[in-house]
Amino acid sequence: MAAKLQCEICGGKLIGKPGGIFECENCGTEYSTEWAKAKIQEITGTVKVEGTVEVTGKVQVDSSANKEALLLRGKLALEDSEWAKAKEIFNEILDADPENAEAYFGLCMTEEKCCDKEAFQKKYSAIDFWSRIKDSKNLNRARQFSSDYESWLCNMDTQRRQEIDQLEKERKKEMAEPILFMLSNAPACRTVCVMLDDAGFTYRKILANENMELTNRLGIRQVPTLVLPDGTKYVGPGTIKLFLNDRS
Repeated sequence: MAAKLQCEICGGKLIGKPGGIFECENCGTEYSTEWAKAKIQEITGTVKVEGTVEVTGKVQVDSSANKEALLLRGKLALEDSEWAKAKEIFNEILDADPENAEAYFGLCMTEEKCCDKEAFQKKYSAIDFWSRIKDSKNLNRARQFSSDYESWLCNMDTQRRQEIDQLEKERKKEMAEPILFMLSNAPACRTVCVMLDDAGFTYRKILANENMELTNRLGIRQVPTLVLPDGTKYVGPGTIKLFLNDRS
């Protein structure tokens, strides 16, 4: 087995010596039994060096495994909502690899407080999100250094436009006719319904307390409120009655 070991300095053949020492037959460098066992088993051990070691030439260390480990730690920190820790880890990766797209995207997610891609995608679909995030330096760096991120974000952008178009269609549909926001047990609301019906006015009834998303989006603060398709609001029985009188 000893004959298969080579000197790390000059590549020479190692010869076994008394006391468990291995010595290079070319340069005389000595290696311990522990070093030989570690080399044979192909595992990394700790080497204690006595004295001064001089190394000439260029030493290149493959840090890909370390980057993968750091990326995993960064993703775990995101999942745990540890934003500051995740930011520190992704910056550490970029210190060693300034073109690492995953690290730039990780920083973007720490800024937006998104724990994973799915959460980022849901946030991305919001109407006002892209207008705010589109100039993000970290997001654009991720797109610059990875075609995968560029393609993924472009697909999301297409999906987002489709969702917005669909939302606009739904909003136009729901505002195609006047809406009366009311409560079923409010006397003023019942009075307005009678007025509108007697005037032959076509409208749709919405119970405000059961449709809070639409109520809040249209800024309804009081019932009864009549909202026309153009967004004009008439609040209260008196105002709605004046509106009906002006139409006649």
